[in-house]
Amino acid sequence: MKTILLFDAETQLYRQSLYSYFQKEFEKHGYALKVIYDNKLNNIPNDGLFKGIHYSFRNFNKAIKEHETDLIILFVWLRYRFLLPFMIFNRLKGIKLISWSHGINLQKRNQWLMNQFYYLRQRLANGLIIFSENEKIHIKASHKKLFVANNTLNFYDFPKIDASKEQLKEKYGAFGKKVVLCVGRMNTNNRKPEYLINGFTENPPNNTLLFMVGPGFSQEQKKKMENSVNIRYMGAIYDSITINEIYQMGDIFCMPGAIGLAINQAFYYGLPVVMEDVYHGPEGIYLKEGENGFIFKQGDIKDMMNKINILLQNEELYKRFSNHAKETIRNEASVEKMLKGFLEAIRYVDQP
Repeated sequence: MKTILLFDAETQLYRQSLYSYFQKEFEKHGYALKVIYDNKLNNIPNDGLFKGIHYSFRNFNKAIKEHETDLIILFVWLRYRFLLPFMIFNRLKGIKLISWSHGINLQKRNQWLMNQFYYLRQRLANGLIIFSENEKIHIKASHKKLFVANNTLNFYDFPKIDASKEQLKEKYGAFGKKVVLCVGRMNTNNRKPEYLINGFTENPPNNTLLFMVGPGFSQEQKKKMENSVNIRYMGAIYDSITINEIYQMGDIFCMPGAIGLAINQAFYYGLPVVMEDVYHGPEGIYLKEGENGFIFKQGDIKDMMNKINILLQNEELYKRFSNHAKETIRNEASVEKMLKGFLEAIRYVDQP
């Protein structure tokens, strides 16, 4: 059994579920997985899979020695300035490295000087894993060592929701209404929750409620939502059952600004998505304009509300979009497909 150390600084909750799945599947192929996170950013119970350390050049190398590591996967930001020297040092030692990334910073893709460091990271790695086919254009290193692992959620870990959409709407005070959802961290990725807040305050669709879920709202935004009869501000929700009930209750998902993994969860529950014509994270690739969602013009609240209304008012169109949403997530964003990308990269790097 060979040992793989995966360095993921933040190791967010959804990733913990993925890594638990990966650990079991990797073992079937002769690899033992250990995830090393930055204990300044997280505190995960040590169950044999996760270990927190203070991120530094010295501690990275100490972890490698301690675990008799054969292969390293790095999901580590360049703001950890020791990263590139660490990669050079371990390449010289003969340890195989896989860089798992977007290739560059997708939200700041035109910063020429910083991109040179991203390109250097690509060249130093023995293998590269990216989140979607769209990011291939940002890879300057050899594409022979490039593999795609479409970013997703571990849907096997989702709780079973027995209640119907109507029962959940009654539970959350939306009985008899259509529900538009917006879920995510609102103070990141150039997100613009004020578009929805203004749209539902000034010109709300008939018989429709907007549910806003997540941290990062300004005090002004919170006050405006609390004073609106058409908006339900839920705050940040981290309970798995509650958040999945809210998705199950929803009819449409909308995110002004850059969308992330929320599109995966929305499509899983059959919610068509309305998103803005801006730079998105890799998950934006799942939206097929006119098939499972709409893209509204950048900065155009009127166009956003119009696209939402089209879906709310046309039942046949809505059903078609909803079915396509579920098909997209099954075909393009299964956890098995993500695992396949990782295993292909590992086998490539681990060959003699």
